[in-house]
Amino acid sequence: MFLKEKIRVNQTELMNRIVLPPMASEKSEGGQVTDALCEYYREIVKDKATGLVIIEHSYVEIDGKASQGQLSIADDSVIEGLKNLSRSFIRGGEGHRSDQSCRKQGLFRSDREGASGAECCHNP
Repeated sequence: MFLKEKIRVNQTELMNRIVLPPMASEKSEGGQVTDALCEYYREIVKDKATGLVIIEHSYVEIDGKASQGQLSIADDSVIEGLKNLSRSFIRGGEGHRSDQSCRKQGLFRSDREGASGAECCHNP
């Protein structure tokens, strides 16, 4: 079936052609990523039925906040939470990518300024 076929978009290969559009989960608190939000996306990707997941709408400044549970990308205070959210996709879906893949993309902590050790960014 056409929907289940892999597709290449630029340099990224998707496992199928099914896309989850950005939707409001309302699982953020104060704009921050919550465990409930991470679990929501983990559930979506765990069976590998969705080839591409687009994260929900997020506000870039407080004046743009549309609802109480909306996710924020308005300031640096949300960065750690967003990192945890991205790990939910990796661990919930395909699992950890190979260290070699992470090194190619410059995702090893030792490849970045101020990093200690040679661990992949996906390992907490």
